Amino acid sequence: MAILEQDLLVARQAWGEGLIAVSKKYESEGISSPESVTNEQIQEINNITSAFISVSTTEEIETLMHKHEQLIGDHLGLRPVIEQLFKGYDGAVKSLGGWGGDFVLVTRYA
Repeated sequence: MAILEQDLLVARQAWGEGLIAVSKKYESEGISSPESVTNEQIQEINNITSAFISVSTTEEIETLMHKHEQLIGDHLGLRPVIEQLFKGYDGAVKSLGGWGGDFVLVTRYA
């Protein structure tokens, strides 16, 4: 799967939209918005992070990546990057950094 110039343009647009969404959320809810994370959500994220240490297959890693993306996406009100920029990709894509598609972890690239 080659990355084309059009793919880069789409990624740049999504990255910009992600930054704007985070900025608007900050402006509307202020600095206290991170407090809306529940202890249950924090524990779930910690469990996913801890599970990464003991996985032994690509499929297990991908399952954890999907769970983490969905959990964080739900909290931020954003669709996971695989849905935005990598539809149909047969693997997992994990947002890193600013959650706009600018930096990702990808499995099964061929």
